[in-house]
Amino acid sequence: MLMGYDRDGRAELEFMAQDDSIHALYVDLKFVRPSRGAVRLPAELSIALRPTSRT
Repeated sequence: MLMGYDRDGRAELEFMAQDDSIHALYVDLKFVRPSRGAVRLPAELSIALRPTSRT
């Protein structure tokens, strides 16, 4: 799940492993693109996905 963006503009992706531990990956935006069938979020929801203070 896309959680937001870090200070360097990388996408923060979060996932849960089989042991229920939560992990995050930080991915440069040059490697991110919409998936087929992607849905555009309403503006009020996309604001919640703007940069976070976490690094």
